[in-house]
This record gives sequence, C-alpha cells and structure tokens, in this order.
Amino acid sequence: NFITLSILIEKGFDPLDYRYFCLGTHYRKPLMFSYEALEGARAARKRLNEKVLELTKKGTASAQKQKKYLGAFTNDINDDLNTPKALAVMWEVLKDENVTDKDKHSLLLKFDKVLGLNLKGLKKEKLKIPSEVKKLAEERLTARQNKDWKKADELREKIKELGYVVGDTKEGYEIKKE
Repeated sequence: NFITLSILIEKGFDPLDYRYFCLGTHYRKPLMFSYEALEGARAARKRLNEKVLELTKKGTASAQKQKKYLGAFTNDINDDLNTPKALAVMWEVLKDENVTDKDKHSLLLKFDKVLGLNLKGLKKEKLKIPSEVKKLAEERLTARQNKDWKKADELREKIKELGYVVGDTKEGYEIKKE
C-alpha cells in the first residue's frame, strides 16, 4: 500500500509523529510501518514533549555534565547517522537525576537541532476543563478522602468517558486531556 502524509494527518497523526517513528529505525534498515507502531511513536513523542515542558530552566548549566551526553549523541549521529541510538541518549539524559533541569533542557534543544522534533517551539496548552469534569473530580476527591474507593473509581471512569484523565497529587488532583 501507499500512504501519504495527508492520509496520516486525516487519521489524526502529527507529521512529527511520523518523523519520530522514522528516527527510531536506522536508515539502512527497512522501515516496518504499522499504525500500531505509529501510535507508539506518537505516545513516545507526547511523553517527550511533556517531559520537556516539565523541565524548569532554573539552576546553573554545567558544560562538563553536558559534554558527556553531547559527545555520546554526536558519536551516535556520526556513526552512520544512527538515530535510534541518538534517541536512546536523549532518553538517558531525561532519566539522569544527576543532570539539572537546565542542563537537560539545553541538551535536548541541542539534540533537536539534528532530530527536528520542534522541542523549542513547545508551549504549555491552557486546558479548558468543562465544569462537569471539574465537578466529578471534586466528588472523586471527596470520595477518596472518605476512603470510598469504589465510588472514586466509578467517578474516574465517568471522567474518562468524557475524554479526560484525573491524576492524584499532594494538593488534590490534576486533570489532563486523554
């Protein structure tokens, strides 16, 4: 079959989802396309975007700490354009607790100059949550405080049916679009 980018867009995929999907396979190997694999790439890119938006730019940047990862990334890219390994380095940076958020952010933007995932252009979306969803989340919080776990689970499902996900935090809850 022949699939164009416009078909993928019609199916709800962002062109950058497809780019991430392609980066996950070395260019000399066959690219095994499936919508399930593209879904996985979309989920990974979404997770990456969320992580980048969570990073604070506070603290001081350390050229020494960045040097290690920048060197590994550069080596992988220079090794016959090994983008799957370069992506692995990017995820290593995000998981490394010894690297400050400022360093992580700086490194990711440097990596993105090669990967082209538009990490610099990310902006937090101001999510408009319907009052019905907020009301259900408040009811769920009350149910949790009263240790009525069954009702809390039922309310979570109702929220999910409306297209939102509720997560628990120290302050209470947070609501995200599914």
